[in-house]
Amino acid sequence: IDAITFPRYAANNTKVSVTVSNAGVQTITSVTVNYKIGANAAVSQTFTGLNLMPFQATTLTFTTLASGISTGALTITGTITQVNGVTDPNAANNVKTANFTGASQGVARSGLIEEFSSSTCAPCASFNATFDPLIVSNNSNVASSRFNVVKYQMNWPSPGTDPSYNPHGLTRRTYYSVSGIPDHFTNGLAGGAGDQAEIDASKADPAVAAITGTYWLKGADSIICTVTVTPYITTTTPFKLHVAAVERQYTFTGGTTSQTNYVRIMRLMFPDGNGTTLANLTAGQSQSFTFRAKYTVGSVTQNSLNFWANPIGSDMVAFVQDNTNKDIIQSYATPASTTSVNTIENMTSLSVFPNPAIDYAEVGFRNAVSMSVGVRVFDMMGKIVFEKAAATYESG
Repeated sequence: IDAITFPRYAANNTKVSVTVSNAGVQTITSVTVNYKIGANAAVSQTFTGLNLMPFQATTLTFTTLASGISTGALTITGTITQVNGVTDPNAANNVKTANFTGASQGVARSGLIEEFSSSTCAPCASFNATFDPLIVSNNSNVASSRFNVVKYQMNWPSPGTDPSYNPHGLTRRTYYSVSGIPDHFTNGLAGGAGDQAEIDASKADPAVAAITGTYWLKGADSIICTVTVTPYITTTTPFKLHVAAVERQYTFTGGTTSQTNYVRIMRLMFPDGNGTTLANLTAGQSQSFTFRAKYTVGSVTQNSLNFWANPIGSDMVAFVQDNTNKDIIQSYATPASTTSVNTIENMTSLSVFPNPAIDYAEVGFRNAVSMSVGVRVFDMMGKIVFEKAAATYESG
């Protein structure tokens, strides 16, 4: 047995895998392995139908998920008991252990993929030709999909002119030591094929924290984000909260590749790409944060944090990351909202009915003085779908 694979932080119903290799001269067709968590009873399974030649290795996943996990520091032990139906004559290399922190409970995980890409990278365009439709069809950054995506546009390869490149993306690139693109990380660890199987696996195991939040657009130029993190583990390991404003889609024809449609692109992070350090995590004790920033629409240039279109067509993606091994233990997404309308000078009330609206909406307001008022309605992509020219209304 070469390794037992188990998360550093785990709750009940987490899968357990072991990697075994053939150190003998005969082909292995079956192997019996068990795993044991702390003082709990061992869970044993015989894996058959193998064809493991000498010096080959394979990973085996137990069908019985982990159970009986308690809060605190624990050890999981994997042991090979039989090979090809008999006791292995060399038992010295048949045991592996892994330490982990148990959670008081587990919740549904929202998987996260972070991709590094560019409009001047031909391999990126090839990768995105299949990856982008896949993440869109999976409803990424929609809470019910439990799957989130944040893309960071880079300023290389040559000519390195992608206008969406900015310092917050550079900080994340440095954090992951990215040296070539396309590259992506799933739940903070090196990504795989970027396929449906990877997406499904990213949200398979329960999470050991919950995240909730809001993403408000205030007035014509302000963003207010609130995020609450509730951990179900107790640890002094340093964790950080990262929060990104992610534009759903925009068109850019100035690149050097065939790609012109860009989706799930980070425009700014709160307070920046370094994130916010959390206090030591204690199971059941929430930590809440509020972030404020000004935003600008249009004139997107390198190193700017501007949005391509109105940020009503963007989402907030928040995630909690272990700062020692880069594991992301949970992510969360919510769309921008303008329901919370700030006070407009000389306007004493403002209402929209019905809310939510389907076919029509009535906008009502009461103004203290004579004033000019216009109405614009934006769709979820930030495009204007209705506009009523400004007109003068007397007070009343």
